[in-house]
Amino acid sequence: MRRTYSLGLEVLLHLLFWVITTWLIVSNYSIESVEYTVENDVEQLQIIRNPDMIRMLIITLVLAAVLVYGNIFAILRFQQLKKPIRGIFLSMSILAFAIILRLLIQTAFQRSGPMLDNQVNLGILGFYFVASTGYALGRIAWKASLEREALLGEKKQAELSALRNQLQPHFLFNALNNLLAMVNQEQNPALAQAIDQLSRLLRHIVETKDPIPIREEINFLRNYASMQLLRFAPGEVDFQLTVNGSEEEQLVEPGIFIAFVENAFKYGAEPETQSVIEVNFDLTQRNRVGFQVTNPIHAGIEHVSMHTGLQDVQRRLELVYPGLHQLEIAATNSFSIHLTLITDAGNHRR
Repeated sequence: MRRTYSLGLEVLLHLLFWVITTWLIVSNYSIESVEYTVENDVEQLQIIRNPDMIRMLIITLVLAAVLVYGNIFAILRFQQLKKPIRGIFLSMSILAFAIILRLLIQTAFQRSGPMLDNQVNLGILGFYFVASTGYALGRIAWKASLEREALLGEKKQAELSALRNQLQPHFLFNALNNLLAMVNQEQNPALAQAIDQLSRLLRHIVETKDPIPIREEINFLRNYASMQLLRFAPGEVDFQLTVNGSEEEQLVEPGIFIAFVENAFKYGAEPETQSVIEVNFDLTQRNRVGFQVTNPIHAGIEHVSMHTGLQDVQRRLELVYPGLHQLEIAATNSFSIHLTLITDAGNHRR
């Protein structure tokens, strides 16, 4: 409803603009002569207008309308396409076309009577060109202002959500340590190990914000996989994590790989079914990390949310590694992803 109201108001303002400017131009430039007469001691003013001039002014105004909306379209369209130079070129071409066409029309009709001065023609077209350019630039600035306000609103909402969802890390870690102290590690070593691994995972997630060495991220994935394996009977899931190469000090975005491993367990492993999940890191080059995950595809498992999760990871990669990553996803008899990151500290932007 608000959009319709805004569009209607804009159309009304356009009509008002054309009515006012048309009246001003025609009323001022169509005058052929002015006569003063006196009748009964009353002086009267009589304005005589030239119909040929009115006709030529109308032709000029029609050309001006084409110029105005062609210019507005060129500026807005090519600004949207991030090609402002082409927009400027098209705008100037439209202006030149309107001027040349107007001069040709003036030449064709010059024998029919008095014509408008060329400077007047150029002045009218120039006025409308400047007005339409100002209108288009104003729309661009207005749209940019709305986008800035929307971004600020989203930022505030994100900050508010972060505050609402913020955990109390020390309380959580203390609670886990208390649970670990309550467990008899000799009688139930698996539970004690699980609590310890959970504590490490949470600490990594909560406290790690800056890029970290790839070896720390690999250890995080190992701990995560160990937690996931607790859900399955021994031998049901064969999790294999291999590292080729020794360039383990490369800095990477924390948690950039976890979504792929999480999906592998969530959609590639089922209770009472044999599954193999393979994770491989290629660290043979100093400024390059190769990462690959392969897992089976089980029939009957819904994969809609998996695609949503992968889309989120792709957006994060585009933000953190713009032009510095390559992601390949394949689904045949098995599901596999292959991710390559360029980890050059000079190019890696957070």
